[in-house]
This record gives sequence, C-alpha cells and structure tokens, in this order.
Amino acid sequence: MPIPCIIVSGFLGRGKTTLLRRLLQHAGTLGRRPLLVINEAGAVDIDGQLLAAYGAEQVSLLGGCLCCAKHEELASVLTELLAHDSGDL
Repeated sequence: MPIPCIIVSGFLGRGKTTLLRRLLQHAGTLGRRPLLVINEAGAVDIDGQLLAAYGAEQVSLLGGCLCCAKHEELASVLTELLAHDSGDL
C-alpha cells in the first residue's frame, strides 16, 4: 500500500513552516496523524519546536544536508517507517 508523502523544500523565509502548519491543521480535521521528518542544517531544531504544538510525530535530522551528510540517516528513517506501516515494528 502506498504511503502518501509530501516533500517541502525551499529557501529561508519562503513559507515552508507556514505551509506545514496549515497542512497539519488540515490533517487534524481529517483525524490523521502525520510524521514529520525535519532537516535542519544547524544544530537547533527550530521548525520542530514551532510545529510541536500540532501534535505530529517528528524525526529531526540535524546538523547537515539530507543529500550530502544525512542521506544514510534519512534512508534509515524511511526504512523504519515502511516497516512500521507494514506492521513489522
């Protein structure tokens, strides 16, 4: 069964967090509990803190770019998510 996925990317100050807030509010009205995989280039999880109030489960990959430094961690998170979705975890 496919897992719906939305990837939000962009430069600083372009509305990514605002978009995620709206998506999380909408998901809440539908009774869904999304998982956020948040990547921050720095060591502080600013977006995770801003979005925590919306009740979504979060995985934070901090301190590097997904395509350069964090690709193995992302692969592990996605593999775990797929195993969990299939009932294996």
